[in-house]
Amino acid sequence: TFTTAFSSANFSVVAFGIDTSGNNYQAIVSCHNALTTTTVRLKAFNAGSTAIDPTKICFSVFGDQ
Repeated sequence: TFTTAFSSANFSVVAFGIDTSGNNYQAIVSCHNALTTTTVRLKAFNAGSTAIDPTKICFSVFGDQ
């Protein structure tokens, strides 16, 4: 949940995940449309296109607040 809501559910997300070793990065290749003006759902996949649950997710969101 974002602290400050966006003015609409139209915003862009850039993200990546870090696996448990801390050295490998998996791109978040599927960013679903925003659920609301304060939330978004991200999916992470490894190089073999298998869904993963990263230890950490780093992201940046761009839009009109």
